[in-house]
Amino acid sequence: MRYLKGFIRDSKIYFSNCKKDIKNDNIFLLRRNSISALMGLMMYLYVVLKDFTSVELVIAYNFFVVVFGVFCIFCLLYFQKREGSFFMVQALCFVFSVMVLSFFIFISVFPFPDLPAIFLFLGYTFLPLVFIMPMKIYIFLLLAFQGIFCSFVIMFKGSDPFAFDMLQSSIACAAGILIAFMVLDLRLRANKTKLQLQRMNAMDPLTGIFNKATTTQNCRFYLDYYSREEKCSLMVIDIDDFKKVNDFMGHQTGDYILSNIGEILREVSRKSDIVGRIGGDEFLFLMKNTSDREILRYRATQICEKISGLSIDNEKNISCSIGVAVSPEKGTDFKTLFARADKAMYDAKRKGKNTFSIFD
Repeated sequence: MRYLKGFIRDSKIYFSNCKKDIKNDNIFLLRRNSISALMGLMMYLYVVLKDFTSVELVIAYNFFVVVFGVFCIFCLLYFQKREGSFFMVQALCFVFSVMVLSFFIFISVFPFPDLPAIFLFLGYTFLPLVFIMPMKIYIFLLLAFQGIFCSFVIMFKGSDPFAFDMLQSSIACAAGILIAFMVLDLRLRANKTKLQLQRMNAMDPLTGIFNKATTTQNCRFYLDYYSREEKCSLMVIDIDDFKKVNDFMGHQTGDYILSNIGEILREVSRKSDIVGRIGGDEFLFLMKNTSDREILRYRATQICEKISGLSIDNEKNISCSIGVAVSPEKGTDFKTLFARADKAMYDAKRKGKNTFSIFD
């Protein structure tokens, strides 16, 4: 039960947070599968159509060819001109799945009503491999078409294959649901591994906060899209005389200090803030939705005091200088805001270090 709850939770997170990747994968699958289905259908008709004497069956098969052909052309042309929304792509995947299951049920019932339905198992078990859709969609599709197939078996099939069709279709339906679960579970595990690797690449291993590339990228993105709507403040934090720590106390001591500073910045920041290490002893702290001077003074003072509390030995303490620039008053792009916060940081050093300065 715990495993199932975890699967449901991870599935919701996956389809909520990875919509762009899922959409792009499904667009590729729509193009490939619609062409493959149309070609497979035409080859199937070429092989078996000569054995049919019923005009109605010939018309029905040609109807499927036309439907799959129109769908294939629509997908190729539609996605050539536009990307399409996530829900549009999901809807097309659902429609294609309905078309495929309808065809498999049709060829399992009407051409040879006195023979067992040998193709349905293939259709049920193949469906979960075609697209990336939520588990509830697969369950709905398989159970709905299983009900339709059973109704058709009762109405149209002979007595000889009746028991076989009912049993094997039920097994195929259960197998399809199980395969859908297993395939989605594999996708969730692969996505977790991918996110873990991305997080490892985004983080500074020593301090446990963002590295320079991720920090600057996140700050640029936020300022480009939100700086005119939301006020924010950028802090540049530089450790005073840190080179002397490495030179006289050793790099191991320096790494210990940096690790503790990373922990301090994680403690004083909110989840929405952006915190990262952008140099050997330089850090960046972007406070979203914050421009009040009193709050900035309090936060900068808090950081200075916590870093000053880090002792190397009984005689020497660590200190830092902090420069602050407020957006949008002092800049709305990252380059401008960083340059002004950096200038304010050097002003703090000229004041005697272990303090902060707000760019005016």
